[in-house]
Amino acid sequence: MLESNTLVSYSPKLSYDPAHVYIRVVEKLISLSVSASLKWMFEAVLLI
Repeated sequence: MLESNTLVSYSPKLSYDPAHVYIRVVEKLISLSVSASLKWMFEAVLLI
């Protein structure tokens, strides 16, 4: 993640690169799934 951010700061054109966009989408999906998992775990703990 740090490497992609560094590359973007050096070359703004990389933000339009399909591979870079794919990486950003994957990161977004991962963060969404992680937050959903944490929410589910939190609700499960409250039910116990």
